[in-house]
Amino acid sequence: MAQGGLLVSPPLLSFDLWVMLATALACFPIFVTGRQIARWEGSLFLLYYVAYAMFLVLAATHDAALRGYADTMVEYVCR
Repeated sequence: MAQGGLLVSPPLLSFDLWVMLATALACFPIFVTGRQIARWEGSLFLLYYVAYAMFLVLAATHDAALRGYADTMVEYVCR
């Protein structure tokens, strides 16, 4: 039986992987502390979700603003 790998699209590796990593790192303190999220933390996670959903909409519609938006998001996450 031949073993094959999963095909992963380049956008997944260049952007989505970093978003998932940033989300996991942001969740880590919540997991190791009292497992409670303050209102401001919940608001921040909601803002992250809206920003990522907006990225997905721009990508699906092939909007011209996508490149600048993605660069801004990556710059914000990598700070």
